[in-house]
Amino acid sequence: MADQRVNERIENGKEAYKWPKDQHLQQIQQSGLFRYSREIVFHHWECCDADRFANLALSQGGLQTALKLGADEIASAAEQFRAQVKRAFGAEIRNILFGYRMRLGVK
Repeated sequence: MADQRVNERIENGKEAYKWPKDQHLQQIQQSGLFRYSREIVFHHWECCDADRFANLALSQGGLQTALKLGADEIASAAEQFRAQVKRAFGAEIRNILFGYRMRLGVK
């Protein structure tokens, strides 16, 4: 929804191209610039309270761009999300498993 709102609000020719993440490794391999390429997946447990969890979720690029461009309905949905996270977490700190993907290319 955020990406759609960004596309509706941004001036023609000013939008950034978003490469599909599921094709990053394939693009590295097909470039011919690297003799070796690999995707590595990491995971890490971190402690989160409601604020940290909501802030991480709401810090995503497309969402932030939509908010900066004045997508008020996105701001309203973000606040609803934040409230729902606070209700779900209460005063607890929870362990959250984060996953990270790194694509490597060796010349």
